[in-house]
Amino acid sequence: NVAYVSGHGSHQGVAGLSPTLLGEILAKNPVDLTVLDACSTAQIEVLSHLAPHAGLVLTSVHPVPGKGFPIEKMFAPGADSLAQQAFRHAKEATGSLS
Repeated sequence: NVAYVSGHGSHQGVAGLSPTLLGEILAKNPVDLTVLDACSTAQIEVLSHLAPHAGLVLTSVHPVPGKGFPIEKMFAPGADSLAQQAFRHAKEATGSLS
């Protein structure tokens, strides 16, 4: 299961959701991989609310350009694990990827 959240982001929220609310949603619906396709979301203020229900988290500490992550490539059928494939394709979309 994957949670893919896309929109504006900062240490205060992701796509209009507060880190607290996002954490509560994930607590009720745990996933294997969480992708935060939003700027500046690899912050402790965000990530601390997601554990342990977010599984692996793919996120950026820096801005993500307006086009966002290449979702089609990230989730295309591949030989790698889903998390490895998503990371490999998303790493070119931002200055940092965690």
